[in-house]
Amino acid sequence: MVKWIACYCRVSTDEQAREGISIDEQQNRLQAYCISQGWTNFKFYIDDGYSAKNTKRPQLQKLFNDIKQEKVTTVLVTKIDRFTRRLKDMLDLHKILEDHNISFCSSSESFDTSTAVGRMMLQILTMFAEFERERISERVTDNMLFNAENGKVQQPPCFGYDIIENELNPNKKEKIFIINKEEKKWAIKIFRLFVDENWGYMKIAKFLNQNNVKTKKGKEWSAQGVRVYIPNELLIGRMIWNKRNTKNDKWKIRDVSEWKITENICDPIIPLELWYKAQFKISKNQPRGTQKSPYLLTGLIKCGYCSSSMVSSRSRTSRKGEYKNTYLCSKYRQGQGCIYNWIEMDVIDPLIIETVVEFLEENKQLEIDDKNISVNIDALKKELQELNEAIDLQLQLLEAKEISLDEFKRARLRINKNKEKIEIQLKSLGQSGDKKLLSVSKDILPVLLDDKYSKEEKREKLKEIIHNIIIYDKGKIAPDIIFKDI
Repeated sequence: MVKWIACYCRVSTDEQAREGISIDEQQNRLQAYCISQGWTNFKFYIDDGYSAKNTKRPQLQKLFNDIKQEKVTTVLVTKIDRFTRRLKDMLDLHKILEDHNISFCSSSESFDTSTAVGRMMLQILTMFAEFERERISERVTDNMLFNAENGKVQQPPCFGYDIIENELNPNKKEKIFIINKEEKKWAIKIFRLFVDENWGYMKIAKFLNQNNVKTKKGKEWSAQGVRVYIPNELLIGRMIWNKRNTKNDKWKIRDVSEWKITENICDPIIPLELWYKAQFKISKNQPRGTQKSPYLLTGLIKCGYCSSSMVSSRSRTSRKGEYKNTYLCSKYRQGQGCIYNWIEMDVIDPLIIETVVEFLEENKQLEIDDKNISVNIDALKKELQELNEAIDLQLQLLEAKEISLDEFKRARLRINKNKEKIEIQLKSLGQSGDKKLLSVSKDILPVLLDDKYSKEEKREKLKEIIHNIIIYDKGKIAPDIIFKDI
């Protein structure tokens, strides 16, 4: 396998503006360093616009994925703080490098991590980087609190507002919020539907998308987007800063006495009485405590058209207005597309239990020996070959224009589903036969067959053996159960 030197570059937007530490500069330095060391095979991993406060960076994660696949020999950076500014993260990352026998190198800081002194120097430099990051964070926070107290704009506009330069004070380059008249019309509509018509978040999101109304970022609305939008204080001309305390990617609401509240930061869009009516309705609907789903297949059942999870819903199942509990495509329910794909709980739940029990009972009775496993593998391989031939045949029919492209896609989807199931079974048989499945059967079957166990307990057992349950035909019983490789 060809391996390479991993050159990691990172810059956050504030650093680039403040210090001019550009990505291009880092790339040039690392390339020159590689050439000076006689390294010709190197690859860049670039996180542009990401902070070093944690390791949730796409290219850093890609780098460590390549490390785990033994593709990298050395990790090279211009300075340690490009990699991380937290000592704990540095120690964790360095442990991964050590486990895979990979060296860590900085082009501007000399140390050898293979020695005790080098490891000590690495930790000391990381501590200073962490100290610098915290000092910068303190200064930024103080500056933002000062701006908040003086009513200065320091956040992007929400739906309904735009930001422009303050023409009354052009020398200071101050920015102010102004109302976007078109968006204001829809903002008021959202509140009227929520308060007066008693619409839910999902129904409002679907309504907005049907009318081609985009969010401030130009995207489609979701139920979560509406839920977060309605409590926004900016809509009544109020800005609140220092409301949340964020630490280690977790946050909690600070005491009200610590909030920095600025009234009349901009012209209000929503009448005060209407806004407070909406907040009162939200407070009444707040869930109390963490509740587990009482539905059997939550987290297991997926929509076959868009691969989204299917969620519990009360859906009309006849023209007479009859309603039943169903699983409904979450993407459709949130108004983000897909189709009205649903299945009744009273029908699919017992069917899945019955199918899984039959599957486990059959495998429980199998005689486990190498001969039977070999026969099973040969039969599955033959079936897999026939499916491959079927795909070739469908392709020939498409080229001969004897079938349409849609017919070809449907056939290929059906064949690929069958192939996936066979490949999973082959892998399972090839690794351990059915011995492990037998032990799992003894653990799962008693729970599924005994009514004294709750749906939550049965769902946890189903998750041990089922990867996904796919629903393709709305309202029809045609699930595709994908079992785990056990």
